[in-house]
Amino acid sequence: GSSVTSIGRSAFINCSGLTGLTIGSSVTTIGSEAFRSCNAIKTIIAKPVNAPKYVGIQGVADSIGLPYSAVLYTPNTPPDNTSYNVGFWSLFVRGILQPTAEVVSGVNRFDTAALISKRLNASANTVILTTGRNFPDALSAGPLAVQKNAPILLAEVNKIPIETLNEINRLGASKVIILGGLGAMDSSVEATLKNLGLSVERISGATRFLTAIETAKQVRASSGQLDRAILANGYGFADALSIGSYAAKAGIPILLTAANSLSPETKTAMVQFGIKEIDIIGGELAVSKAVEWELQAMGISVSRINGASRFATSSAIAGKYFAASVNAIVSN
Repeated sequence: GSSVTSIGRSAFINCSGLTGLTIGSSVTTIGSEAFRSCNAIKTIIAKPVNAPKYVGIQGVADSIGLPYSAVLYTPNTPPDNTSYNVGFWSLFVRGILQPTAEVVSGVNRFDTAALISKRLNASANTVILTTGRNFPDALSAGPLAVQKNAPILLAEVNKIPIETLNEINRLGASKVIILGGLGAMDSSVEATLKNLGLSVERISGATRFLTAIETAKQVRASSGQLDRAILANGYGFADALSIGSYAAKAGIPILLTAANSLSPETKTAMVQFGIKEIDIIGGELAVSKAVEWELQAMGISVSRINGASRFATSSAIAGKYFAASVNAIVSN
């Protein structure tokens, strides 16, 4: 009721029949262990109508026992961090869902990449550098970036924009990994980096498929994900972009193929790697049924994540791997 101002410690502990809860606007705190072992809870709504400046929830998930599959809605007024774990379940409502948005935008693509790096990294020993004028080499960069704790920055074919140089300097990086061959980023870029006292490593192959394979070798060696890979169309960026965050988080390499047949370089690498599981990303126009059959004939277990469009495929990925997430990144 409206007179309730707090939910005490262990108030609903072991209440297996509790599937949902609406918390009145007068409630300001929820004590530790309040929902411990209430594993059937799917939704908790903290009503924002006439609410105080926040509904404070002490130690949200681990302390109060809220299942990770539940969704918690709270007012979108910033809470007092002494009684609210701001890093957990930050969906906001005022009668209807009103998520907050943060825009990261620079004057150009190089500046935007630098701003993303600045947003996420106080410092970094290593930076991954890929061309800002074409996408293939960057498609497989995400998992490597996580394994190396390295932000991804962009360069021109024959020079490094000032925005990128400034960010490398701010990060205090000592090493740069260039992704792609000399056609993507020529030797003058490498020379500039070395003249700045930076160690330079280049990961490249004669084709986009081989560059992805060389990148995969390093990801596998670091993450220990030896049996599984993700396969996406190497001639379009949308599907590989959408799966990138999950692949990075899980340490799974991204390999590339043509649409209608499995690229020979990729097929050879799969055999050499001993791949047992493949997740195909995208519909049959992106990666055909013939490719799927070829993988199965190789004894590889195949699953496919796709939708009717690139947007639907992206949503399907989010639903499968990030169903409980309350943060999303939106890009063109």
